[in-house]
Amino acid sequence: MSAATVETKSSSSKGFALLELLIFIAVLTGLSVWLLPLALKERKDENQAHAIEYLRMLASAESMWMSEVGSFVEVRQVAESVPNLPGRALHLRTPSFNFEPRMIFDGQGIGHRGGYRYRTGHDENGRIVGCWAWPNLREYSGLATFWVNFRTREVFEAPIAASWNDTPGTLAPDAIGLSPVRG
Repeated sequence: MSAATVETKSSSSKGFALLELLIFIAVLTGLSVWLLPLALKERKDENQAHAIEYLRMLASAESMWMSEVGSFVEVRQVAESVPNLPGRALHLRTPSFNFEPRMIFDGQGIGHRGGYRYRTGHDENGRIVGCWAWPNLREYSGLATFWVNFRTREVFEAPIAASWNDTPGTLAPDAIGLSPVRG
């Protein structure tokens, strides 16, 4: 055998050929496209369950605010303070609503927590009557939009496809189309 033949054989056995590398990348891409929705489904379900429970906690906290100060308040006020009238001492009925992890608020009064966004809803007279919860990124952090009525403490699924910039607004929803959330 000549030296040129030996050199060709040893250089062709080093590493991957371009075609092999492209096939490997295509297989990895296909697997990730197939497996990513399965991995995200569990996270979406957890985020939605968390949003429902958090709305129930907010409704209970708002009930306390109603009994203490005579009205419902913005979500930020519930998340960051205790319902006491000025000049009134703290008492056992007014625990701190220091929910963990803390809710992060933006400049529009929207709270962010657990893959969902929260904003109080008002009636036609501007009074606070409930709270919206919708996914930060629809299809990734959740699918459903929820509404809680502070008076009845009932949580409903709303027929609104809200997401990052598509907010449900600040008005309370019409009762038409709302589905009660059980459990």
